[in-house]
Amino acid sequence: MPHEHQFYRTTLKGLFSLDLHAAGTFSYRQKTGFRNLDDGRIEMARQRGLELVTADKSYRLPLAERVQRVKTLFEGLAHLEGGAKQTLHYTDVAPALTIMAVTRGGNHIFGHVVGATGRGQPEFKLDALAEALTVFADDLLSAVYIGWTRGYLDDERGRFEQALQDGGLLAPFRGQIQIAHPRVAFQAMAAALAAPGHEGWLD
Repeated sequence: MPHEHQFYRTTLKGLFSLDLHAAGTFSYRQKTGFRNLDDGRIEMARQRGLELVTADKSYRLPLAERVQRVKTLFEGLAHLEGGAKQTLHYTDVAPALTIMAVTRGGNHIFGHVVGATGRGQPEFKLDALAEALTVFADDLLSAVYIGWTRGYLDDERGRFEQALQDGGLLAPFRGQIQIAHPRVAFQAMAAALAAPGHEGWLD
């Protein structure tokens, strides 16, 4: 059987979210998809002194441990690597562009910021980001961490950085936005989650 590889390169877009309230929280609600604890594990939670959250019908790990779990996740994302046949293909699965923030709600407020031009090329929509930062200003709890690898969409990054300058579309939000390599951005998010005074983010 003849066999060959056909290589191509494309941009894939995805959304991810993390419910900080649910981190380190284990439910015993009798509801499909929500029950984490059976009777035996409920007893284990009691014996280990986990916090009982009666309103949510759940048990919680101590706050410091919950924060550490979330911090570890983001530190892991900062070192994401691998891919199918990596040694043959040099596959890079680390994200080249990420936009992250802690918000009060569960909606993806940056879901429309990256799109495509009429020719199908990736485009960073500056007006969409400005709108999201304006409309959801009261819902944003953290800075906006943008991880952007140099060498990926450099022209778009140039437009973005120009928009942050005086008179630019994003100038009013310059103090809220931190841009760096994705690894640095993930690490900054991890540090912010563990910073004193941010414990309420997990409530």
